[in-house]
Amino acid sequence: MSAELFTVTFVSPLTRVQLEKLAGVTGMRIGDVDNPYKDTPGKGRITGSVSIFLGREQQEGRWHIRAVGPTSDLKDADVSAVADMLHRLEELLPRIATHGLEIFRSPSLAQWEALSHAAASVASARL
Repeated sequence: MSAELFTVTFVSPLTRVQLEKLAGVTGMRIGDVDNPYKDTPGKGRITGSVSIFLGREQQEGRWHIRAVGPTSDLKDADVSAVADMLHRLEELLPRIATHGLEIFRSPSLAQWEALSHAAASVASARL
């Protein structure tokens, strides 16, 4: 069984330059975004067990990027890679999205990020 780890929705015309930047950050193979019958023109992997998709919403120019992984047996390294990908998207998408940027983190991803941040703060305080 798999679960959604994060979803990012945004509005953008997704020009060729924007698609190249998005593919560079995510590693996705992005096909024909101009074909309205292709619901998921972009696909890739963040780690062996976590996939990432670029999908089309019902509204014109509205897109989503989803990370999907197993509901159990998600290793710390996998969650770390997913959190890193989301961070890179948070940096890139404000330059690509014209408006409507929304980010959803699954509770498990948000909890892992909080624990990871707390552990990093404790480690730096010891220095």
